Amino acid sequence: MLSIFRTRTRMFALLAAIAALGAGTFFGVRLLVDRVFVEAQGQDGIVPPPESVFEQERRAPRFAGDVSGIFIGPPGVPVPPQYVTYDEVCPEGTATVEVPPAQAGVLALELDLPSTFVLREDSLDTGVVACDGTVYAARWDYAYRGTNGMTSDIVIGRTILTSTDGWDVAAYRARSTVIGGRKAALIEPMTPDGLASRSAVFFPEPFGMTFIAAANLSRDDLLALAELVARATKK
Repeated sequence: MLSIFRTRTRMFALLAAIAALGAGTFFGVRLLVDRVFVEAQGQDGIVPPPESVFEQERRAPRFAGDVSGIFIGPPGVPVPPQYVTYDEVCPEGTATVEVPPAQAGVLALELDLPSTFVLREDSLDTGVVACDGTVYAARWDYAYRGTNGMTSDIVIGRTILTSTDGWDVAAYRARSTVIGGRKAALIEPMTPDGLASRSAVFFPEPFGMTFIAAANLSRDDLLALAELVARATKK
């Protein structure tokens, strides 16, 4: 299986080793597992959430369904035919390749972020990708030192897909909302500080969606970033 988000550091290699990935997900291994804390977990006195938080997450019913026009679910859940999936765009036997940014088309994004967001220009998670001649995603990988004291990993992107099967989360964490005047699907982190957790915001688009996928990002920082993205993409 090919993913548009790829492992880059040793920590995320660990993620890859323990993550169970479903075929067709376009959110890569580096953002898939909640119970992984960055190797420097003791740095600056930062500690992970208590075991009870992970236990609650494990025991809760999983979410699978439509949120604001985007289908979200764990690996292996059947996706209704009205949603555009990775397997539909990249059927078995085809390859995902990176293409020049000029080919992004409607997936191009002009985003003016504060200097605290550091773009990883050489990251495998930054660039425009195509499959069998179809450009299906553009994404940008950022490092951000957030209010929780942790360096968060954030990927902002746009895609022609309208589904993702890479989000195995408790049902209570996924909901529809409005951010920056735009309808959105929100996956909240396990705790407000976002430590050892992943989270996301999806904005439905005529071509597919605009998304933010994050690890170790606090809820407040996620929503503040989503406000900036909403304003930049609001028609």
